Amino acid sequence: YISSFTGSAGTAVVTADQALLWTDGRYFLQAESELGREWTLMRGGTGSCPEINDWLADTLPEGSRVGFDPFCHTVEAVNKLKAKLQEKGLEAVPLLADGNLVDQAWGADRPGLPTAPLRVHEAVWAGASIQQKVDEVRKALGGVKADCFLATTLDEVAWLYNLRGSDVPHNPVFVSYALVSLDDAVLYTNPAKVTPAVAQHLEAGGVAVRPYEQLVADVKAKAAGKARIAMDTTKVSYAVYQAAE
Repeated sequence: YISSFTGSAGTAVVTADQALLWTDGRYFLQAESELGREWTLMRGGTGSCPEINDWLADTLPEGSRVGFDPFCHTVEAVNKLKAKLQEKGLEAVPLLADGNLVDQAWGADRPGLPTAPLRVHEAVWAGASIQQKVDEVRKALGGVKADCFLATTLDEVAWLYNLRGSDVPHNPVFVSYALVSLDDAVLYTNPAKVTPAVAQHLEAGGVAVRPYEQLVADVKAKAAGKARIAMDTTKVSYAVYQAAE
């Protein structure tokens, strides 16, 4: 929306007087045709193009604050950004309370999340039932000294619960999270996507369904109860990680 670039890989940086888009060689020609005159195309991976963190640190004046949507950046990425900015007296600011500034500019015109129904991926094709997979996750919890495991990548959730969707073009995944503890297993997604067949499938596997937006509150509640939550910091968003601290 903000740049009119429709490629599947890109990062935008907007300052008071500049607008830049980083992407890789697959999309250079596409970006050139889609970006407006006010945008600068940063050709990532070409050697002459600085990394985003380096550009921010070298370009912004001391004392600048760099806002970012904590739901769109992983813990690992944010830690690297913070470290680079701190070297130059800059600060990274997660916009959790204020929300994503692009969303604010987009307003009511922004499309909602996909609502296409989920479908069951039968165990005969999946190789194991939900319960078998969840049991394996629970066995692994002891090895990492955790009380529960949070899956945040869409392919992991689809695999774990033997489900498929169509929220991403050309990929059988759907917007979701999964949280597995020794006592329960939860799928966080839009309940309207859960058909009767999917509901029966999940119930048989011991999986409860909760709204997608409920995850952060549930993670906070588990953290408040001193639960140890295993998660992959190269994949989990900074916002969810912060909720677990």
